[in-house]
Order: sequence, then C-alpha cells, then structure tokens
Amino acid sequence: MTNQLVPVFNGAISNETILLCNARDLHEFLGVRRDFSTWIKNRIADYGFALGVDFLLVHQNGGIKKVRGGDRRSKDYHLTLDTAKELAMVERNDKGRQVRRYFIECEKQLRQKEMPTNPPAETEEKLTLSITRSELCSLCWVWAAAEYMRETMYATYPALEAIKSSLAPTFYSMGSEYQLTLEAGRKILERETRSLDPHPYAIEDANWRSVLPRLREGWPVL
Repeated sequence: MTNQLVPVFNGAISNETILLCNARDLHEFLGVRRDFSTWIKNRIADYGFALGVDFLLVHQNGGIKKVRGGDRRSKDYHLTLDTAKELAMVERNDKGRQVRRYFIECEKQLRQKEMPTNPPAETEEKLTLSITRSELCSLCWVWAAAEYMRETMYATYPALEAIKSSLAPTFYSMGSEYQLTLEAGRKILERETRSLDPHPYAIEDANWRSVLPRLREGWPVL
C-alpha cells in the first residue's frame, strides 16, 4: 500500500470490510511511555470507544505473545483507522501527526483501488427525484449549517489544543476531513440550483437569497 509506519490490514465490522491496525503497533510507533494495557484501556474509557464499532478485541486463544516487558498471555485490539487517527492526535507529538497523515493516505489508496477504471458513462444510474422547491432550499440550508459547524470546529481546534482538551483531536479531524465530503455535496446542490433565480424582493424567496450566494460562490450565509 505505502511505506508502512504501522501495518494496516483488512477486517470487518458490522459486515463492512474496512482497514484496521493493531493497537500494539500504534503504541510502539508513538513511543508511549505507559505500558500498553494501561494506555489502551484508559484511552478507550476516556474517549468512549465502543467494541464492535471503533475496535475489535482479539484474544490469543491462551497463546503466548511477545510484548514489551516480557512474555504474557495477551489480547489484541484491532482499531479502525478513524480510532487510530484520534489516538494518534491525542499524543500531541510529531509522530502522532505523522502517523495520522499516513492513515489518511492508506484510506485514500484503498478508495482508489476500489474505484472502477474508466467506467462506461452509461453504467451510472440517473435517478429522478421528486422534490419541491422548498425542500431543495431546506437541503441547501442543511449543507450550509454543516459547513458552518465544520468551519467552527476547525477554528476552535487551536484553543482546545492549547488547554489540552480531550475534544481537540475530534474537532481537528471533523474540521479537516469533512471538508471534501461537504464540498462534494455543495457541487451537487449548486448544479441542481443553477437555474434558480430568486426574486429580489419576494418574502417567500428570502431563504434562497441568503443561501445561494454561499452555495455558489462561498459567501458567508446571512
């Protein structure tokens, strides 16, 4: 995949194939000074990670596994890359930022691998949606609200980082990584509203007059 800072591998959660990494490998790469068992258990408790959603617990069937500090009977935590990215950011060091970027690149390469090569245009199904003008306006405002929240999270991250808040990694991830998704949504909505020309004075078009400039040109929502 890429030069592996931390090995990643395919796994499945809720019948969905995803990339995972072993928490032990992440712990070792980050150079965490606390022993692995204490570190992972505290992080799971502190950030509310859920078994079967954010990580899998893999028992070693009574086998012996070599870990730092000697041989011991152990269990492994297989983390989703979203969980691994959050744990990396919590460490607040260069290695944490480095491995987070690495995990993002792993996900990017997986998406590219799964995309069909030059799919025929006619294979893409076109849907005819039944939606009113008012409902389309509401969707535009949903996008505008989501984008405003994303921008606020991204702007708030430095302050949370300065006070060492546990929310800092989450705000950073959501503020930066959701940008591509929201931009894709904006382009779709901009395309579907391209022919709309709200009346400059009609009361019923007030919402359109506020949201369309933001949607089309990135202006602030009034």
